[in-house]
Amino acid sequence: REGWFPTFEDVPTQAITMTIHRILQSKTIVAAIPYEVKAVAVKKSFENEVTPLIPATILKNHPNITFYLDEDSASLIDVEAYQ
Repeated sequence: REGWFPTFEDVPTQAITMTIHRILQSKTIVAAIPYEVKAVAVKKSFENEVTPLIPATILKNHPNITFYLDEDSASLIDVEAYQ
């Protein structure tokens, strides 16, 4: 639980989702990834080849993506290696 909503009743009953195929058709992707809870996923996504076992690795195929990580979500990677 990431705590976006204070109670279950506050959670929206409808939402918009996008498929990976549609996301990759975007001209630009901006990925904001905060919080320590995402650090392992960031590490796996950055340090592995594209694989369906780690869905976020597919973003490596996009020519124009920018990742914004906070100190916590980037804590397990060598940030300088990706700048």
